[in-house]
Amino acid sequence: MRKPRTFTDLRGQVYELKITLATRRKIRDACEVDLLAAIQDTALLQSVLTRITEDDEFVVSAVSAITGISAELIEEHSDAQVYADASTALVEAIVDFFPRSSPVRKPLETVLENQTAIIQGQAEILEAAMMRALGASGMGSSV
Repeated sequence: MRKPRTFTDLRGQVYELKITLATRRKIRDACEVDLLAAIQDTALLQSVLTRITEDDEFVVSAVSAITGISAELIEEHSDAQVYADASTALVEAIVDFFPRSSPVRKPLETVLENQTAIIQGQAEILEAAMMRALGASGMGSSV
């Protein structure tokens, strides 16, 4: 049995993400995307993966659907790093949903590697932009 993919929020709460047929349905209902349909439609799959890297509400909705924890509570205890970790865990859980024998598994693993690099890069860019903004406002310096 595969282990759930995890990430931890700001208060130390560990979220376990494992997609089953039941959680796939919950994700479909909450996010209006069917993972099985996405695998058969390359454009839809790319759209899902793009949303995971760019749309925090999509990620929070999917995590909420999988865990049963309210989106509001997840957002309350998340920052940019938690979002990046949740995004990575979600993509990993999507990859794990498909059996190793599935012809889409290997391409998804490659996408996961690429998406992980993109997510980490975005978090670093956001952090640098925030530091620049704080420095420009004088909040980053000691007075």
